[in-house]
Amino acid sequence: SSSSSSSSSGPSAPPLVLPTGTSSSVITKPTKGEVKGKEEVPRTFKIAAPVPTRPPKTAFEFESSWSSLRKDLPSFYTYLKLIDPLSYKTLFGNSFTSDIFSSFVEVIKNHYLVNKEDEEIVNILTCLGQVNRIEMVIDFMSKKEKEDIRSFIHAIEQSDGRRAQQLEDLKKKYRL
Repeated sequence: SSSSSSSSSGPSAPPLVLPTGTSSSVITKPTKGEVKGKEEVPRTFKIAAPVPTRPPKTAFEFESSWSSLRKDLPSFYTYLKLIDPLSYKTLFGNSFTSDIFSSFVEVIKNHYLVNKEDEEIVNILTCLGQVNRIEMVIDFMSKKEKEDIRSFIHAIEQSDGRRAQQLEDLKKKYRL
């Protein structure tokens, strides 16, 4: 018999088993905690959100995965790597939103740019520029999103002079 030095009040939950062929990201959720004095001290437990291992076939499938991964940028980056940018126009149809666009900008900034994936950045921005409703999304881009996209393009200009025309086209598309 093994004794535990923790003073947990109740049985521990069994580990969450993920479906075969998925990796996991971790989401922390508060649970009912213990009360010390008049304040409740929350405890946390972790739920693994599966990262799909194949690209989505529908906008609904994308949005379902996006909603569970959007706060976990490394997992969302892994998910985006599965999706061919040429499929964006068909995939999103009329379901592309400013919130989804914001997630793309964050992942480009924190992962693609850091990893110097210039070609992928150009492809993503070019293909997003062809998605239905992108004009409306561009109309409502925040100042920060515009600054971020401008910085992506500038970084690529510094490292790769061969893309000058593509980058000029992106500046026009995103009204920079």
